[in-house]
Amino acid sequence: MATGYRIVEFKKRPYAVRWFDPTTGTERQQSLGTKDRHEAERLAGEFVSRLVQGRPAEDLTWSNFRLRFEEERMPVMSEGTRETYGVTFKFFERAVGAIRLQLINAAVLSQFQAWLRKRDLKEITILKHMRQLRAALQWAYDLELIVRMPSVPKGVRGSVPKTMKGRPLSPIEFEQFLEAIQHVVGVEQGAAWSFFSRGLWWQGLRVGEALNLSWDRHDRHRIDLTTQAHPVIWIRGQLEKGKRDRMHPVAPEFAELLRQVPEEERCGQVFRLPGVARSTVSHVGAAIGRRAGLLVRKDALTGKEKYASFHDLRRSCALRWAAHLSPQDLMEFMRHSSMQVTMDYYVGQRAMEVASRMNSYTNQESQLPSN
Repeated sequence: MATGYRIVEFKKRPYAVRWFDPTTGTERQQSLGTKDRHEAERLAGEFVSRLVQGRPAEDLTWSNFRLRFEEERMPVMSEGTRETYGVTFKFFERAVGAIRLQLINAAVLSQFQAWLRKRDLKEITILKHMRQLRAALQWAYDLELIVRMPSVPKGVRGSVPKTMKGRPLSPIEFEQFLEAIQHVVGVEQGAAWSFFSRGLWWQGLRVGEALNLSWDRHDRHRIDLTTQAHPVIWIRGQLEKGKRDRMHPVAPEFAELLRQVPEEERCGQVFRLPGVARSTVSHVGAAIGRRAGLLVRKDALTGKEKYASFHDLRRSCALRWAAHLSPQDLMEFMRHSSMQVTMDYYVGQRAMEVASRMNSYTNQESQLPSN
């Protein structure tokens, strides 16, 4: 409820109303959109009346709010973040239908969460959608489009996995992955998808990063092969998960793969996958993994199976380099957000090394003469 409001006059701007918000313990301000004093007094009265009744200053529909969010907030986001918000908003509209912004409360958010869970989405995915929706509503609250911020239901405790959702592939499994490509995308498109897969395998790029990799565009990630000794990728922070511009080292095998492309074709996107929307590329990867029969994870409780994906090729790259790079160097190469993510690959690498030594010891023991 608003208390102690007053009208504020500016030299070159419209009048504004200021009031004390006991919920936050701070003074807040809202432009009245007029330079006429009498009109400002009338609008201020209506504005405060809405607040007293628990209603926002603007009675927006969700669809109108979404349009405003897309026009005012999304332009500063990365392309991947915008796509994620788009999916969240689409799901929300399917779950609750047409609704006014001020009617979105904890009960509506709980309904949305239940809708997501009924579609067998993983809890970590549900958590992501709830986090995106909360951020959008927080933006609405900051702009005073809603009077109070609704509480967001918590996820299932302990449901967020602490291990990889997939696993690295062996070289033999990767060959099986490549062989399955043409069965999924067709013979004509097979070469492009094979080139794309090999790029992920050797360099460990995320799918979105690979799709944004260019030969010559400075508004995208850009490969630079001109320095023969140490080729680099110039990473654009706006298009990358880490959100910062940086120079990224190139694996020798990846550089060799790219040098096979004729120089006259080195323009525009590095990886061209015609006829496929960016949002469906990951689905194609999952289809290839399933066709190859490469099971990478099975839920012990539900029995749900997960097959190899393009991201597992990134994991494979990380595991290979874990045998040759220090943890700090691997973290830099893979651009992990934390050392803990990097160390997961060293745990896998160490496990295989220990298993190899145990097998060698067992073989040596079996060759000893018996008494």
